[in-house]
Amino acid sequence: MEKYSLSDIKLKDFRAIAGQSNVEVPQTGFITSAHSTQRRNEDNEPITNSCAKIVFTVLDAIKAKILEENGISAKELKGFTVELEMPEKELLKIKPIDCVGSIISLEKSELAPLWVQRGQSGSYNGLKVILHDLEVVV
Repeated sequence: MEKYSLSDIKLKDFRAIAGQSNVEVPQTGFITSAHSTQRRNEDNEPITNSCAKIVFTVLDAIKAKILEENGISAKELKGFTVELEMPEKELLKIKPIDCVGSIISLEKSELAPLWVQRGQSGSYNGLKVILHDLEVVV
C-alpha cells in the first residue's frame, strides 16, 4: 500500500485497499447502470472515440438478491459508484450497456474520494470503489 504524507497529499490521488480499510465493501456488486467517460484534451474538450474509464452504479449483490426473492424492488437500496480503470485499449473492448445486470467481484478493489459536481463547482463527498480488472461473477 502506498504511503501518503498529510502535508503534501492531493486528495484526488488518495487510494486505500478496500479489504485493509475500515470501510465495508461488499464482495460482489450488481450493476444497475453503466457509462463510459471520454478522455479530455488540454482545453478540457472530450476526445472522440476515447475512453478514460467506465463508471458503474452498483448495489450490494447479496442484499439485492434477498430483496428480489422477497418481492421487494432492489431500487430501494442506495447504489454506490464503481469506476473501472484500465488501459484504454481494454476499456474500448467493453460495452457499458452490456454490463448492466451483471454481478461483478469487488474483492480486489480500492477506495478513493468521490467528486460530486454541484452546479458550477463541486467537492469530494463520499467514497467510490476503483477496479483495475472487470471480473464478472454471474
